[in-house]
Amino acid sequence: MIRTRDFIPSGDPIGSGDGRQRPCQWSDEEILDGLSRKFPSCPHKHGQQILKLVARRFWQGVKLGQVVERIAENYVRHDLTDYDRLMKVHGLAREEARIALDEEVDGILREWKQRKGSRGAGG
Repeated sequence: MIRTRDFIPSGDPIGSGDGRQRPCQWSDEEILDGLSRKFPSCPHKHGQQILKLVARRFWQGVKLGQVVERIAENYVRHDLTDYDRLMKVHGLAREEARIALDEEVDGILREWKQRKGSRGAGG
């Protein structure tokens, strides 16, 4: 389960490193709350990376839940699948690589959306 105290580093806000204010309009706690609502089974190490990616920029005209979903999907695609390798090594176009990996990405996100203990019999 994602808990605020597991993710918020001491010192500067995420993304600044030099004491400057980060551009994101949401606090780390708000981002984590949105992440835990959308993806309650997201592993800690992945949630921490998604938090950093959301906090990097100002998001205009979108809700936090939409941002969390978009960033989580992109993170899964780029960091947990062979998406980049399919394009670089195998020469697939971006859309071809996305289609090839849609099922894998959707499966990971579906797993993260499940509440702990709600995986049915045997899980």
